[in-house]
Amino acid sequence: AAEPVGPPVEPPERLYHGTEAARIESIHATGLTPIDRRMLHLSDTAEEALHIAQRRSVQPAVWRVLAREASSDGVAFYREHRVYLTAHLPPKFLALEA
Repeated sequence: AAEPVGPPVEPPERLYHGTEAARIESIHATGLTPIDRRMLHLSDTAEEALHIAQRRSVQPAVWRVLAREASSDGVAFYREHRVYLTAHLPPKFLALEA
């Protein structure tokens, strides 16, 4: 289920998202948007994000998300079990972790 459940939540200071290294340039340019889901799935730890990315890509990349800063700027985050969800993250809130 990729639909947000319940009201927006206050995210932790940092979250992480794993994706393919091939997308690095476009993410630097336009930020993170979901590819095959309605919402981006974000993890609490870089290790978890890497683990998820490795299931989809032989060349994974992990992004550090300045989630609290993004939230303060109006980006809505949702919580579903251990995963945080959001619709889009502008590049200014992203940094390559690995």
